[in-house]
Order: sequence, then structure tokens, then C-alpha cells
Amino acid sequence: MSSVYTCIFLVLCASGILAKFDESLLTDELKNLMRKLHQTCVEEIGISEDQIEKIKSGKFEDDSKLKCYVKCIMTESGVMDDTGELDMEALSETIPQELREPYRTTFQTCSQRGDGIDDLCERAFTIIQCTHEIDPDNYYFV
Repeated sequence: MSSVYTCIFLVLCASGILAKFDESLLTDELKNLMRKLHQTCVEEIGISEDQIEKIKSGKFEDDSKLKCYVKCIMTESGVMDDTGELDMEALSETIPQELREPYRTTFQTCSQRGDGIDDLCERAFTIIQCTHEIDPDNYYFV
């Protein structure tokens, strides 16, 4: 969708590949846009902040609202299209050169786990859960 949202999503995900996520990497403008993206998805899905905190902390409960929140974040950011495919080119083009290969590898692996899952909420959730399984110490979600 919006290239700005894609950039926000990628900064957050790429930061998860670094040793620790550091919010100081985000400008005030990006923080504001992140809040808007978050608010859009909270309103669309009708999910509570408590439910969102679970996935932020790596707790992947079988909750339809939580799954659809993940899908909303991914589609609104432009990382996942309306058919459930990840835009690997956008992922690659918007992160630093030194992070491209590990980042691409993680998302290609996790994208494959989502193959064959028709429900986009379930597919997005599976992909994000996979990123946590691959590298739980550096997992981060909006």
C-alpha cells in the first residue's frame, strides 16, 4: 500500500535482526506513522492492547483477532498483498545492504510456511510466528 508504511514495517523487522531493537532508530515521523498504522488496525479488527501485547512478547495464542491484526499490519504496510504473497522486492530494497541476505532468507523461509494457507489472517500469523521461532532473541513486532 503506502511505501511509508512499508518502510516502517521493514525498519521494525530489520531492527529485529540486529542485536536489539532500538526505538531511537525511529524518527518522530516514523513513530507517528507507526501509531497511525497500529490505530488503523486496532479499529479495523476491534482488538485490545492486552491481546496485542501477547504477540509482542512472543506469545502466539490461537486468537482470530490477533491473527487478523497481524494480517492488517502486514497488508496495510504493503508487505503482504491481498492474495497473501509477500513483496520480497520491497523487503530487499528498503533495508541496509548488510541485512538484506539474512532478512530475505528469514522471510523466504517463513513465507513458505504460509504457502497453502488460504485464510490471510492465518497466513500472516504463521509467517510472523515463524520469524519468532527462527530467532526468538531478536523477535520484534509492532
